[in-house]
Amino acid sequence: MKRFGGRLLAVTLAVTLLVSNSGNPVKVFAEEDGLLTSEETQMVPEESQIVHTIEDEMPTEDYDYSQIFATIYNCETCDWYTEADSNSVVLGTLDSGQQVRVLNVVSANGIYWYQVEKTNEAGTVGYVQGSYLISTQDLTMSVEVTESNGEIVSDDGIPVAVQASNSDDFESSIAGFPESYKPYLRNLHASHPNWIFIPQNTGIDWDTFIAAEMVPERSLIERSVPDAYKGKQSWAYNPETGEYYGLSGYNWVQASESAVKYYADPRNFLDEQGIFQFELLGYNENLQTEDGVESILDGTFMSHTIMPGDIITYAQTFCRVGQETQTSPYMLAARVRQEQGTAGSSPLISGNYPGYENMYNFFNIGAYGSTSEEIFVNGLTRARNEGWNSRFNSIQGGARILSGNYISKSQDTLYLQKFHVVNNGYTLFTHQYMQNIRGAVNEARTAYNTYSSIGIMDNALIFKIPVYSNMPVVRCPKPENSTNQELEAFVARLYRLVLEREPEEAGLCAWATAMQERGETAAQVVEGFIYSNEFTSRNLTDEEYIEILYMTLLNRPSDSQGKNGWLNTLKNGCTRRSILVGFVNSQEFQKLCDSYGVVRGTLAPYEYRDVNGNTTAFVSRLYRIVLNREPEPDGLNAWTGVLYRHESDLHDIAVGFVFSAEFQSHNYSDEEYVTILYRTFLNREPEASGLQAWVNRLHQGASRMEVLNGFVYSSEYSKLAADYGL
Repeated sequence: MKRFGGRLLAVTLAVTLLVSNSGNPVKVFAEEDGLLTSEETQMVPEESQIVHTIEDEMPTEDYDYSQIFATIYNCETCDWYTEADSNSVVLGTLDSGQQVRVLNVVSANGIYWYQVEKTNEAGTVGYVQGSYLISTQDLTMSVEVTESNGEIVSDDGIPVAVQASNSDDFESSIAGFPESYKPYLRNLHASHPNWIFIPQNTGIDWDTFIAAEMVPERSLIERSVPDAYKGKQSWAYNPETGEYYGLSGYNWVQASESAVKYYADPRNFLDEQGIFQFELLGYNENLQTEDGVESILDGTFMSHTIMPGDIITYAQTFCRVGQETQTSPYMLAARVRQEQGTAGSSPLISGNYPGYENMYNFFNIGAYGSTSEEIFVNGLTRARNEGWNSRFNSIQGGARILSGNYISKSQDTLYLQKFHVVNNGYTLFTHQYMQNIRGAVNEARTAYNTYSSIGIMDNALIFKIPVYSNMPVVRCPKPENSTNQELEAFVARLYRLVLEREPEEAGLCAWATAMQERGETAAQVVEGFIYSNEFTSRNLTDEEYIEILYMTLLNRPSDSQGKNGWLNTLKNGCTRRSILVGFVNSQEFQKLCDSYGVVRGTLAPYEYRDVNGNTTAFVSRLYRIVLNREPEPDGLNAWTGVLYRHESDLHDIAVGFVFSAEFQSHNYSDEEYVTILYRTFLNREPEASGLQAWVNRLHQGASRMEVLNGFVYSSEYSKLAADYGL
């Protein structure tokens, strides 16, 4: 067996970068969401950048920045052992997305085992197979050879980097995600096949999480956004004046619950831009370059600029500090840009605020308060206590806090720095770097812009994406849209009443997503259920079919009159779709849809015989009396289509049936012919005198067409046609 000391074998060839978002967060909000005008963004002062509070962060002078961290992946859970042997004692399980500290590596029979320690349970040490670990850091270590065991060794004695993934099956790799995540991940994979997605099972109930985020001042948003995004709790809003209270300076107010749900739901950001709030934030010297940092700083006061009173540029500072703290310099640069804006005019970094001269706080750490003065004083007091008496010291000190108190404590993505949903020694939900609910989204957008500009979008980037218990089946909508719970409830109703079973996650998600994101109406979804193979294979009787439509679409059992009417519609030649169309387009179904907050929509018939039940009944009657048989679908559609398009009148229809080859082939006698005309056009049996009179006319030389005209143009036939709406 071999043991390695010093640095550790590279668990994966995949490496990541982290970039934050650019510029003033209010301006970015306007550009992305269309909620603010450019004039409104210009009115927001620089101090509005200050929208987080870190009151409990302690100096990290004794922190070991050489530590190496990895993430559990490629499984839902994996065992870890007391020894580098699967036959040794199992210590327990590690969850997908869990962060561990890597201490050593052992190779046994070609299998790499890593000695790791849980970052939230110091002192608990065990071994994990390398196929379940992934990291952004260079994990190679120097090697002390004790035995080879077939291990691949490079010329300098260091084992070559191994690919962490033991499967090329992408679907297998995302199996741990809920179904509602997978369509978005598949789209990303199609464009970026090298990207790696890790489900982070938080074990936290979704509603519990959202309730915790609604604690006063924990989730803030810009004052200038629409009201739907702003909270109206008693401590956040004055209903008498219509005024929202400023909770971190004037410009930051409480976010509404619907806004928090939208920004907290990871599924809303599984696209090329939003995905970067889930990227791991570790350092990688091969990809995180000074030019990349300059790309982030472009257009700001820090761009290609030597720091006043120093000999290196801001970009060089971020690179040097990032390497020292094993933190992405891209994230550090973007975070400062997020906090200080493009102009950098905040008193927190001016160095000349009265009483706090030569004090700097580039990350706004500890800068909290309800007024601008209070924010500045608290932030600069923290700077003085930390000894941040130069720009370099401030950036270095902030990076140390980010590394030692966040990235190394499982809050190693932008999302986790905003939403504290990992067990890491702090009380859940309290250890949040940002109050701004859009902070992670903003910085993620800068990451995307930078990655795109420097051409590294196709690198093997690693994204750790949280999953919660009891999440809504479809992603939470923006505040102005209807809620996903209503959509879910509507679709679940169809499963239970139409298919008579509980919905499966994939199906419920697919249908609800179709309504939320593709705008499919309730009518379209109902149509999908009724025409599904699962429903049609039940081979229901007409009575059973109609009863299901009553319960599903009208929310009540059938009444005998209505049910018999629909049964007669079917008997008269209409299809079951005509009944579905009638139910879906009814006011009763509209009322049901309104109760769920969904758009009803409408359905149209596919065939002419379903356009008008009375017309179809009239034509079916001609088939049964004149031709003495039930209508065939093609013929029924042809004749009802002729009437619908007004291509024939009642006389032509009568002639078409009576003088058809099929009718003529029966060679009816004059008495039989006249009797059929009575039944067809007068809707009664002939009286003896009338029958004899019409037969005598035929015997006296009148043609059968002349006799037919006598019936067709009679008042009795006109009344009969009127009864059918013709």
